[in-house]
Amino acid sequence: MPIEHGLSRLPNPGDPHYNDYKAWAAGDTTLDWHGKESGQIPTAEGSPAFWTTNDQSSTPPYNQLNQ
Repeated sequence: MPIEHGLSRLPNPGDPHYNDYKAWAAGDTTLDWHGKESGQIPTAEGSPAFWTTNDQSSTPPYNQLNQ
């Protein structure tokens, strides 16, 4: 399945919390969890994800869309 990462839409895109996500997202063009694609970093294990919470005192990874 084709995928596009909305890196510019991250809550705090410059926060180090998202560094691993951004590294894995580079070169990732299809949604998968079966290993890296040819354009991804060698340590990637598929499409990246990151943890978020509805706990407003936890910034990041607080996300206002979590309920």
